[in-house]
Amino acid sequence: MNRSELQKIINSLDVSKIHLVYFVNRLKLSDISYGKLKIVLKLFNLFSGQKIDHTAHISRFFIDEEGNKVAKIFEATVEHGMIQRDLLDKAETFNGSIFIESIDKEVDKSKAKIFENKYYQLPYSKIGAVLAGLDGAMNVIRPGKNSLFCSYLQGLFLKDQNIEVGEPEELTPSNIFNLNLGTKILLKL
Repeated sequence: MNRSELQKIINSLDVSKIHLVYFVNRLKLSDISYGKLKIVLKLFNLFSGQKIDHTAHISRFFIDEEGNKVAKIFEATVEHGMIQRDLLDKAETFNGSIFIESIDKEVDKSKAKIFENKYYQLPYSKIGAVLAGLDGAMNVIRPGKNSLFCSYLQGLFLKDQNIEVGEPEELTPSNIFNLNLGTKILLKL
């Protein structure tokens, strides 16, 4: 899909709703140089039957000078911790599939901004990311609120928006995807 096709999909999103974004990485040999954690998580996901590797949410929209919607996602990344970035830019460079789930609930924008300010630039919890997919592991080692991983961040966000998801620290990206909270569309194959 080219940039203009991706932009059409982003332009079609309702700015008043909550939108979750899901990523499925294509494992490639160059990932070896990127780091062991990405490969370990991908292999764990493959063997455990979990299809989704990463999740984020659209934290805000604004209109650019050409009249297009710009969607900013808030996500937990290994490299930078909790950050905000442009969804279109990430989609263009991402090697894999991307889904957007639109939840039929209006986002409380003031709560969302407070949430983002609270967690912005916290470090990534590698241990939490690995343990989240192991049943019962989080009962032994609970991540602190001073470091997060992608699905934990999204679980906290959904809870903050009054959407029941269970225990956020025990969620994996696939768990959130399988909750079927809204309508999913494919942004990129």
